[in-house]
Amino acid sequence: MKALFIKTFKFLNILVALALVFAIISYSLPFDTFSYLSVFGLITPLVILGNLLFLLFWLFLRDKFVFVSLILLLVSLVVFENAYKFGPGEEDVVGSTDFSIMSFNVRFLNKYRQIPKAGIDSAIIGFIRKQSPDILCLQESHYTMKSSRSLDKIYPYKIIDFEYGVHQKHAINAVYSKFPILNHEAILFPNSKNATLWADLLIGRDTVRLYNFHLQSFNVIPDVDKLTNKRSYRLLVRVTKGLKKQEQQVEALRTHMSTTKGPILLAGDLNNTQFSKVYRYLRCDFQDSFLTSGAGLGGTYPLFGIPLRIDHIFADSCFKITSHTNFDVKLSDHYPIMATMRLHSKE
Repeated sequence: MKALFIKTFKFLNILVALALVFAIISYSLPFDTFSYLSVFGLITPLVILGNLLFLLFWLFLRDKFVFVSLILLLVSLVVFENAYKFGPGEEDVVGSTDFSIMSFNVRFLNKYRQIPKAGIDSAIIGFIRKQSPDILCLQESHYTMKSSRSLDKIYPYKIIDFEYGVHQKHAINAVYSKFPILNHEAILFPNSKNATLWADLLIGRDTVRLYNFHLQSFNVIPDVDKLTNKRSYRLLVRVTKGLKKQEQQVEALRTHMSTTKGPILLAGDLNNTQFSKVYRYLRCDFQDSFLTSGAGLGGTYPLFGIPLRIDHIFADSCFKITSHTNFDVKLSDHYPIMATMRLHSKE
């Protein structure tokens, strides 16, 4: 009986180990190859956790099988340098030219009562007003006179894609700014409710191109509790199609950014983990504010208790990132993030 128990666990360990192998391969492959492997990037946090549990299990039994997960976890630490941030980055004195930028998926200000509690919309607005970032990027926003009037008191400039005529079936992105907005436009993704809003901001004497991105959503959580073989297949097909759309959307963003000559900032909801090819390709040579100045796991979306990092702030080399903050406020299904930085000349 004991021998069968051990064999079963070794078999399960091999399956979880193979999943991590495929995740590592998927992350390392060129962006436009073997797209179906991208699903492993989405589940990498679960796979890493599974291998860690098996590692502890075999350590407890003092079994040599411990090396299967141990070696793979060590390899993943090298490949996924963004898995965990050990300690905060170097502290820097806040300068007079420093500015802050916040990204927050507010889930339509709880319009559909996903959180069964009154006043969530007011609490979100109150939180934003308290933090008062210089640049505010909202995803899944909801245009209401109440929220607009409240934020107008601290933000003289704003773009709400609903207000400016973008197709109403798209999830609303919004940018509020204390800096003048010189130009703006929405990038609509084909066959998707998701979009990106870009704006040119005048910061000091420089024009900075800001992208508030919201990549393809999967909308799979309601189906997870009702899985059957048929539903599992449909779920896999839906996720695979969503991943393919994300890759196409990132391609469109990178193409659009290639025409921009000035400094670039990106903030928003990736709807994928930092272990994905989508993250790797979008970030590319940009700085990740969390990796520069954050600490810990940096989770922004809890899935079954596992903190996934799917919301990001990226900045090119023109910026010096001085801080990054993850806020533990349960006002949406996402947690807000904020970074401070200053603009300087490229070396």
